[in-house]
Amino acid sequence: MKHTLLFSFVFMGCVALLASCGGSVKSVEIIGTDVNFHLRERPNHSRAEEGRLFVSEKGSVTPRYYIKGDTSFFSGRDFLVDYISPGIDLSLEAGDSAFGTKETFALPLPHTPESWETTVRLPITMERLLQWFRIGAGKAPAYSSFLLRGVGSADPTEHLLVVRFPDFEKETSQRWEASLYPTCRVDTGGAEPGQWNLEFYIGQDGSSLYRHELELDYRFDATLEMPGQAVIRIFRNEGEFRADYTITLRPGEHELFFLPDFPLSGDLRIELEGEKGLTPQALRINRRALWTDSRWSPMPADMGEVLDRSASTWRRSDFELYSWNLFPQLLIFDYRDYAVQSAMLKRLAFFVEKKGSAGELLPNEALEKRHGWNAHDYRSEDLARFFTEAQRQKFPLNDEEYMLRDILEENNIIAPDEAGGWKGVDGGFLSLSRESSDRLRYLFLVHEGYHGLFFSSKPFRDRVFSYWDTLSTEEQDFWRIFLDWKRYNVLEDNYLLVNEFMAYLMQQDRSRVDSYFFNHTIPTLIAAKPEERERLELFVSQHPDHFRRSAAAIESAAFETAGVLAGNLFDTRRVERE
Repeated sequence: MKHTLLFSFVFMGCVALLASCGGSVKSVEIIGTDVNFHLRERPNHSRAEEGRLFVSEKGSVTPRYYIKGDTSFFSGRDFLVDYISPGIDLSLEAGDSAFGTKETFALPLPHTPESWETTVRLPITMERLLQWFRIGAGKAPAYSSFLLRGVGSADPTEHLLVVRFPDFEKETSQRWEASLYPTCRVDTGGAEPGQWNLEFYIGQDGSSLYRHELELDYRFDATLEMPGQAVIRIFRNEGEFRADYTITLRPGEHELFFLPDFPLSGDLRIELEGEKGLTPQALRINRRALWTDSRWSPMPADMGEVLDRSASTWRRSDFELYSWNLFPQLLIFDYRDYAVQSAMLKRLAFFVEKKGSAGELLPNEALEKRHGWNAHDYRSEDLARFFTEAQRQKFPLNDEEYMLRDILEENNIIAPDEAGGWKGVDGGFLSLSRESSDRLRYLFLVHEGYHGLFFSSKPFRDRVFSYWDTLSTEEQDFWRIFLDWKRYNVLEDNYLLVNEFMAYLMQQDRSRVDSYFFNHTIPTLIAAKPEERERLELFVSQHPDHFRRSAAAIESAAFETAGVLAGNLFDTRRVERE
């Protein structure tokens, strides 16, 4: 079944919705169930400009679109307007070119969208507008026009393309709803169950200041107690392959983001293939600026995209800032090197977590001789404590630390309090460096990501604490010895103790946890702390199943609360083709 998707409306019986930005062509054929007709645009615009709102003397307007054909098609039908841009009031101007008549209707908004992610759907009764499209009897071609007006200051160009997938069964007839360029085509002909093929054209943006990002929204109904799998492929220009991603499907509704190393423009085909239970809900092409503004807006991303994304796409040369798609209140800093990371986070590490210095603000001279972390994680409460103590002491921080404070305030992780300091609001952040090897970056991001899950999910955190309380004294003591040796302040901070216990178990696949501890960690620990040999060997002999049993219990809690497994927090991974 094929549908030709076009500029602005969803007519029941043929599918076409309005976005506040997009493109069009000089002539667009709409294929309905019982009628064909065309749209013509006046004045014509380039593909990069067509379908957007433009500022004119009369406000922000689209071009006029003339409908040529049998306008009786509209009789008794409704259409929908999908309104995405915030801060704009809409009106519809319709007329009859044959008689020179014109009239304007206001489109009342049920509410004003608060963000680019919000869509307002406006049902409009076609009976009210029939007279505007009726030309009268006669053999002359019938032309009618409409004009969409936007009144407001918001820039309605953020979403360049949206394909919406309503719920449907693959075995039955399908209806696709889309907010697209008119030249976009959705082709499902011949697709097997679980496969979706999308073909469309995206005009060149005309600016070197933006890149296009692909966003996939989906729902996955898991039949087993494990994530599902899918593949998405992107082709350009008559079948030229450009990118291939594997997708880990988490139960529930999720958003995924892809920023390929090539422009998302021209003729594109996207193939999505997934297992039973996958329902794609929307596919978007979003425009992203290539610089950071004063608001320090993070890029939404899956952790796999953080690992795979080229530094050439960064908006700054020293670091990129992301928000985790599973927990958007968690930021992720990816730093160019350890030097930049240390300038921003080293003092914070010694203040929050380091044994022997927790609660102290060390001067730069003392920090120079000490090693921080290669990767970091911090919750909002500890970040607020750090900046409040620096304010109380009037302690001189680095410029990078003041920058960090601005970023955290702007993203509502900390906020000023009435006493002149800061309070924790929500979330926190994770960090890693491009100076680490690929293997270590993978390991660090999983380890720190599980700390982020611990910060963000109270049900998961409660499950971990409950399991910790079931452990014997010998089992808990092992972790105190091990983490104290790692220079964590765990003898005084029980929250940190349990958090690190969880993360070290979850940083690798559960099948490798025994090997990590029995073959590597414990022998190294005994060599470093021979005075603890007897206690450590007693622990090993009495609790040989401790690591795999504990990892299984915590992994179960992680999957039931967040849909994730040990050793894998990556929803997407780019596949390199030879």
